[in-house]
Amino acid sequence: MNKFKKSYQNENWHLFSNFIKKRDNYKCLKCGRNESEVVLQTHHTRYDPGLEPWQYPLSDCITLCKGCHAREHNLVEPTNGWTLVSLDDLGDLIGICERKGCGNEIRYEHIIYHPLWGYKSVGSTCVEYLTQEDRYLSEDILKLFKRISDFVNNIDVDYGRTKNNKSYLTLLKSRNSGKWMTPGG
Repeated sequence: MNKFKKSYQNENWHLFSNFIKKRDNYKCLKCGRNESEVVLQTHHTRYDPGLEPWQYPLSDCITLCKGCHAREHNLVEPTNGWTLVSLDDLGDLIGICERKGCGNEIRYEHIIYHPLWGYKSVGSTCVEYLTQEDRYLSEDILKLFKRISDFVNNIDVDYGRTKNNKSYLTLLKSRNSGKWMTPGG
């Protein structure tokens, strides 16, 4: 067993860790769950080479549940901190959601970014795991995208060329209503 693992089996560590958990009222400081709901662990918010785990200032340690602790060390895909980068209508269920554990076919591809995890392509359901702000942004973008898609898919377009051989297009009336359509209405 390496020295690092042995440190966490030391009696000094157990006493130190229990003191941190008691100080934090035996609750995870990220999700708020208590020791009857989850396994609690002591997390070092910073690391100094040469210090034993119990030699840190108390202010550098917090209580986290096992899941939140794993997220802090980027061992588990984060459920927040993602930023919506783009949205694309694939036209049919031809994409695959890259969210860990999902793998469902998707039509609306949300490209999201996390500074520690990079880019992922996820579907409309999994995009709910973004930050609250990005969730609302994504919903608004999806609604706008649908209106634009409906507009584009329900108009006739006439393509042509000018006298100077420049291409142009003319938007004609809606196929459904016979009226001019705009993306907003």
